[in-house]
Amino acid sequence: EIHDLLVAELGDRGRLDWAATECGEMLERERDRRQPEDAWHRIKEARHLRGGARDVARSVAAWRERRAAEVDIPLRHVLSDLAVVAIAQRAPTTPEALKKVRGLDGRHFKGAVADGILRAVADVGDLPALPEDEGRPTAARRDLRAAVTLVSAWVGQLARDLAIDPVLVGTRSDIEAMVRGDADARMQTGWRHDLVGGPVDELLSGRAALAFDGRGELILIPRRP
Repeated sequence: EIHDLLVAELGDRGRLDWAATECGEMLERERDRRQPEDAWHRIKEARHLRGGARDVARSVAAWRERRAAEVDIPLRHVLSDLAVVAIAQRAPTTPEALKKVRGLDGRHFKGAVADGILRAVADVGDLPALPEDEGRPTAARRDLRAAVTLVSAWVGQLARDLAIDPVLVGTRSDIEAMVRGDADARMQTGWRHDLVGGPVDELLSGRAALAFDGRGELILIPRRP
């Protein structure tokens, strides 16, 4: 009954195809194995670490990914993102040092979990080297900040007007990829392209502009280049 109600409401809103696309993407993501070595990229705070601390974060995040898959639980039930960063900052090498890390509790201090964390810290030397500038904001990325902020404001307002969670339309990283012109930008595919990607292309090319409508709302208007 709930399924039928949802299908009917999505149909009334003209969003049934959107939902089908999202479900298909979720299934694809489940089929694709995530690379543990890249897991640290998904931790915002870890991307700001440098040197040895960043390497520890890479190793611990990879261990967390494998551990979560092994016992079939969400990543946050193994270690929170903040705990991964706290471990990276202190780099504990003994059980006693591990107990002093902020964000950990009793379940992290014994058995396979404690062993796994300490081994991940110890195995940092086995990690492949990263390019020197990886994770640093380049001049090009800094130059995009104004455009990303402006587009984010418009996307957020559009999502609210359509009663859609703005994060479902696109995260800030998705918006950055779209503004940067990445070929595989998520917001340039499917219903997101129709809703956002196409209009943003017009904006970035100078064929459209954002303006206020007099009520504090942003509107996209045609513009002659």
